[in-house]
Amino acid sequence: MKKLMLVALTVAAFGITSCGNDDDGGVDCVSLATNVSNAAETYGADQSVANCEAYKAALEAYANSGCEGSGDVGILISALDCTAGN
Repeated sequence: MKKLMLVALTVAAFGITSCGNDDDGGVDCVSLATNVSNAAETYGADQSVANCEAYKAALEAYANSGCEGSGDVGILISALDCTAGN
């Protein structure tokens, strides 16, 4: 669980510290990073299938955003197993 939270905070830090409104093509990197962080916190507290899928969706949105650090998120996405019982 500590590893999950660390990863989420790292992703959030990338978004908050490196994205602005100057050349991001209208993508709100801070909001996307916040969504990832919130979804990670929720999933960390209750590892249900629904929360896993929400976390994965938030990660995918961030990965597809073009925000700095978004290319590294694929590792997290592939590591998530949202099937019941995992």
